[in-house]
Amino acid sequence: MWPYLLLVLVALLIIKLINVCLFWSKRGLPYESWPRHFYRLLWLFNTRVISEVIRDDVKKYGTIYGTYRGLTPSLMVADAEIAKEVLIKQFGSFFGRTFEFSTGDALWDNTLTHLPYDQWKAVRTVMGYTFTSSKIKGMIPKFDKVAKRYGNTIAAVAKSNHNEIDLKKLFYNYSMDSIVAVSFGIDLDCLNDPDNDFVKYGTQILRPGLSLILAFTFPSIIRYLPFAHFPPKGATKFFGNIGKHILAEKKKNLDEVIKNGTADILDLHLIAQKENADNYITDEVLASQAFLFFIGGIETSAITLQLCTYFLATNPEVQDRVYDEVKHIMGERTEVHYDDVQKMKLLEACLLESLRIVPITFSIDRIATEDTEVAGIAIKKGMIVEFPIAFLHHDPKYFPEPDKFIPERFLKDEQVVSETSAFLTFGDGPKSCIGRRLALILIQVLIADILLKVRFDKCSKTPVPLQLRPGFNFTDIFLMPLILRLTPRQEVMR
Repeated sequence: MWPYLLLVLVALLIIKLINVCLFWSKRGLPYESWPRHFYRLLWLFNTRVISEVIRDDVKKYGTIYGTYRGLTPSLMVADAEIAKEVLIKQFGSFFGRTFEFSTGDALWDNTLTHLPYDQWKAVRTVMGYTFTSSKIKGMIPKFDKVAKRYGNTIAAVAKSNHNEIDLKKLFYNYSMDSIVAVSFGIDLDCLNDPDNDFVKYGTQILRPGLSLILAFTFPSIIRYLPFAHFPPKGATKFFGNIGKHILAEKKKNLDEVIKNGTADILDLHLIAQKENADNYITDEVLASQAFLFFIGGIETSAITLQLCTYFLATNPEVQDRVYDEVKHIMGERTEVHYDDVQKMKLLEACLLESLRIVPITFSIDRIATEDTEVAGIAIKKGMIVEFPIAFLHHDPKYFPEPDKFIPERFLKDEQVVSETSAFLTFGDGPKSCIGRRLALILIQVLIADILLKVRFDKCSKTPVPLQLRPGFNFTDIFLMPLILRLTPRQEVMR
């Protein structure tokens, strides 16, 4: 009996592989063969920077070509206008994303990015209420308090004999402290307690390894693989328990928090829950959204801080102008207000330009939820359409002199302009990053505080040009430490 079943399974697998291998050959498009894709997955993606592999493929096959994500056909499109069509105009036909897979873990599966459409719409509305300007304004004091702690620490390093430093750990801890403060209402203080449970479990979730690679390439089967635990069970258990406990405590004091205007993200979610009779907004769902903001914000904020300070150090004339902007806005004040951050246009443009040159992820994708057509190409339900972010960000058609750090490309009439279909760091359309504005403010508050105290300079240990680490990396993306020299501001001669 069992030998026959095994034979049938092997036969079905062979038929599946044959169909996969022949898929693009029937559609008249240039394409990457599945055997080459499999080789690339096993070897190239672990020995080369993935965005560079994709860049070479675009040069070889053209701006529209067929490839695969695991066993699923994927249409790679290096065209910003088509990206806009898929992400915005055809949003209803491309609701899914490859990373939106069921794991069987309630905390993960209830995050906004994984919810079915009706529930997603309800929860997205609630979260939109959380990230309005008036609500973000109330969170600025929390950011500023943490930023002062880290700004003073970095200023002390600048005055020491060890002022050439990789700021990675400090920036990671700042992001952790800030995001936990506004998400859960907890003052972590990672400077004095760097091994707390939030750090311990938070670093596990997107750690490079086999589980993350399989989750990215074969998302539909990850939950059935006993050797691949994604997300890590210990981490989701910790965050699930802490979320439930904090929600229970917050409900007891919600009226007082509303009265004092000291609400954090979970408080605001609870307020929206009270005002919304929709059964979709359960405590379990709310805990998942705080978890989502945590995992989506920690690493990305820390990396963006590293990138921006690196580019300011290697472009000193830009750093001087950003310092002048911050100094002019702040005057003799030390406490950063919401209106101050809103005026720091050049600083924000520097953040966006840093993320243009080095986007944190190499591509963005959508899964067709119905049969449709893109650029005259028939797209079947379940197929993937993928856009290579790094290639688009370095295409001179969209960004002239793409290898140069030119923050002014994001400024127009003294306003920050990033609503271009070719800039995809935060995605685009209804499923773009909902916490984008809050994340940028978190970063601006710290850089503004540091610049008033310290100047960033490159030194003999600073890697120029910047080099990225090969393989699947969403956390440790730099090949070499970004070591910078810190100089106390009062010692700077201009």
